[in-house]
Amino acid sequence: MFYAFIDCERNLSLEIKSEIRQNYINTITNKKRRNQSIAVWALLESVVRLLYSCDFEYVCDKGVFSVLGGKFTFSLTHSNNLVAIIISENEPVGVDAELVSDKILKLSSKKDTQNLSETALYQEKKELTKLWTKKESFFKAKNALKGQYRFIKDNQDEYCLYASSNSHVEFIKFNFSSI
Repeated sequence: MFYAFIDCERNLSLEIKSEIRQNYINTITNKKRRNQSIAVWALLESVVRLLYSCDFEYVCDKGVFSVLGGKFTFSLTHSNNLVAIIISENEPVGVDAELVSDKILKLSSKKDTQNLSETALYQEKKELTKLWTKKESFFKAKNALKGQYRFIKDNQDEYCLYASSNSHVEFIKFNFSSI
């Protein structure tokens, strides 16, 4: 599993080899979403070239990506300034990332989060974010029975990154300046 931090506010000019994906990216008008899509796809293509020394074509069926020829499967995600991918040669995989923020409190079963200490409230946000990313990554993976997560920081922001896979997953930070 590879992840990278990006600056969503600057214009990214990364080359995307997949013409299908580039055509989709060209339709995105929101600058932040466009940059996230460019970055996550550039990360995927770079890692595939690194691991397999090849380019690839893909198909997307109801939001689930697969590679033509079936050499590997993958899942991708982005949240704010974080992009991440997971690749597997032998099983369905899923990945999800979310910024730890107040919006997750809408899912809280606690009726009164206003009376929690700042530390307790932040721990509640982290736990709910972990549960949400777990659910999303398992949905993407379909058959995965296990998963691993990490909380990672970028400056003042903290993210939960959850990878669903029946195999052990390593979390590898990718240096985007090398792309």
